[in-house]
Amino acid sequence: MFASRGELQRRFVEIDGIRTHYLVVGDGRPVVMLHGNGESVADWSRTLPHPASGLRVYAIDLPGAGDSDKPMFDYSAEGLADFVTRFLDALVIERPALVGHSLGGLVALIIA
Repeated sequence: MFASRGELQRRFVEIDGIRTHYLVVGDGRPVVMLHGNGESVADWSRTLPHPASGLRVYAIDLPGAGDSDKPMFDYSAEGLADFVTRFLDALVIERPALVGHSLGGLVALIIA
């Protein structure tokens, strides 16, 4: 069951010179949500405000998407998986559950 678990926060972190936008809400075990190709954190707009109890949910705008920088970058699934791994390291997110759809699902699979 979903319920309000705190205020949705909009944040930025710089990873290898790439200003990266992400949203975070809740407290507890980490869950990282990865959007599909050509999409953004807006894909999760119906679920993010209502995380399940005991979860801290992060949604990242991958490079080139949403409010993140749009640099010259390796936009392959492997390049994005490497970037997400650096995002996890930068925020010290350990052993997260990864949720993705479309390209985000492939990125999650590569990381796993």
